[in-house]
Amino acid sequence: MTAVTDGWDATGANLDAAPAGQGATYTTGSDGIAATEQQLKDHPGIVRICQDAGATDDTADVLDIETGAATIGQAPDWIRRARESFKAGSRPGQREPALYMSASNVAANLAFLRLSSGLLPVWLWVARWGVTRAFAADEVEHTSGDLPECGFQYHNHPDFDEDVWAPGWLANVSKAPAAKPAPKVPDSWEAIMAKLPELKQGDKGANVRTLQGLLVARHYHIGTTGKLLDGIDGDFGALTDSAVRDLQDKNDLKVTGTVDATTWPALAGV
Repeated sequence: MTAVTDGWDATGANLDAAPAGQGATYTTGSDGIAATEQQLKDHPGIVRICQDAGATDDTADVLDIETGAATIGQAPDWIRRARESFKAGSRPGQREPALYMSASNVAANLAFLRLSSGLLPVWLWVARWGVTRAFAADEVEHTSGDLPECGFQYHNHPDFDEDVWAPGWLANVSKAPAAKPAPKVPDSWEAIMAKLPELKQGDKGANVRTLQGLLVARHYHIGTTGKLLDGIDGDFGALTDSAVRDLQDKNDLKVTGTVDATTWPALAGV
């Protein structure tokens, strides 16, 4: 079993030239840097990098800290936002937030991050070109401390860079929030609904006034009759019929104009 996962990173413009394997690309950046939505869909497991100077994409996996991208001063706020996004499952597949930076900047950046209470440890993807793949792999395999390494960029090609990744970091992805179960209508409500009469155009009386009151509560205009000139007059006329049909249509009910056992619950919002 391999201790690291080999991979690459490329701009959106160079994705087609990248080799097989675990990839990384940008969700923000100048023309040619950011991948398109279609490219991201075509590479569902790709590591996503936020490169813009505003650190705007808190659903990305990595914030790029370098000249022309985000600054270390923006990192604490981005990390907190990205952690919330990861926890909430805002983008299923998001990984725990990591920072990309050159190896020469790690010490200074770590000193700054230590000033941010409760922030560390933070995953690090470090860039150091010119070392061997074995060196990079050893760094990731034996990482520790306040900036544990989830990735190491060690060699560049014209169209892409070579990396090694920590498999555990790659595999730990956020899940979509569990769907909430549909609320169950209390038995007492079901009993009440079962006792309500069927009503249709031409009917009159107290039950029609109840129906009209529910329609008005749902912002239907059913005329200017009745004591309050709101259409609640106990007379199931054409405007009441039209409102009932509209409500049935919007609730995916059979449009009949008759208020029955399927329409009463929609009127009552249960």
